[in-house]
Amino acid sequence: MPDLSAEAKRKIDKLNKAYLDSFPEKRSELQALWKNLQSNEYSEAALTELAAFCHKIAGSAGSYNYLDISQSAHSVEEYCHNGFSNIDLRKASVIELKTRYLNLAELLNSAKKQL
Repeated sequence: MPDLSAEAKRKIDKLNKAYLDSFPEKRSELQALWKNLQSNEYSEAALTELAAFCHKIAGSAGSYNYLDISQSAHSVEEYCHNGFSNIDLRKASVIELKTRYLNLAELLNSAKKQL
């Protein structure tokens, strides 16, 4: 595969910066979805919203090669779908989901600081 031209590299850098610049907004939306989830007592609808948002982050972060963020977002998404499949919510399930959520929020926060 041939090397990228200087112009192509500049365009990629610009796209990457724009993506990184979106992290504070993504983190805010993630926090809002988490609060909604808690206030709705971990309802299926709130879990579905959080899972859909994390699915988008997992895909876009993977496309930009932020694999740790992609994997973390996928972990939250997967837990929303599978970890709460039983209506009888146990405290351990809530703690595990919160741990995964906090990890994703921190990764979004720390990646933005690397600019």
